[in-house]
Parts: sequence; structure tokens; C-alpha cells
Amino acid sequence: MLNEMKFRRLSESTIKSYVNSVNGLAEFYNIPLDQISNEEIQDYLLHLQEERGLAWNTCNIAASGLLFFYNNVVTNRDVDLKLPVRKHKQSLPEVLSQSDIELLLDSVSNMKERIILITDFYRILIGSIF
Repeated sequence: MLNEMKFRRLSESTIKSYVNSVNGLAEFYNIPLDQISNEEIQDYLLHLQEERGLAWNTCNIAASGLLFFYNNVVTNRDVDLKLPVRKHKQSLPEVLSQSDIELLLDSVSNMKERIILITDFYRILIGSIF
């Protein structure tokens, strides 16, 4: 596995993460890795997410490491893991009120800086229209 990852020029941190993922799976089931079923791999990822409370990114890295191992190192084995899509928290940007903008412009005493700020506000305003 190490040689395959180095051949593909994966970063040292990725290599470390992938090795940790495979080691974690091996320790969890304590049986040879080629005997672990796809369902057991999926259950292990669920264990990481629900019981260990790991973040989505951490579980995704573990899934990527296991996919790499089973699809590139273990012969005659294809693994397809179904990691749930990350829930993105969407938030709208905070819009400054006209009085906030006036207060900001009034706080700048240097004329050059004031003109730069005014130009940026117009650029943002025109960019949001088009």
C-alpha cells in the first residue's frame, strides 16, 4: 500500500491518514482485511460517525483511505462506500445598512482612502447587479 501511494505521489499527510484508516479497520474487526465485507466496512464508517462522534471530514478521509486500499491494493476487490453527503450550512452575507456605510466612510479622514472605499462599494454594488 505504501509503495502504491508513493507511486501516485500522495502527500505524506494523506499517506499517514490512509494508513491510519486501514489500521483502524483492522483493529476494529481483528480479522484479515481481505475477509471484511463491504457491509462491515460501511458499518465501521457508521461507527466512526455515530459512536466515536468523528467529524464528517474525518470520516470522509477514512472512507477515502479504505477505498484506496481495497480498490488499488487488494486484488479482485471493488468497494463502493456510500458516505452521506455533507450538510452545508448556508448563510447569507451580512449586508451593511446605508447608515453603516456612511459611518464607515465618515471614519476615514484621509481623502485617498475614502475614495478607495467609495470605489470598492460601487464596484461591489455594480457587480451584484450584473
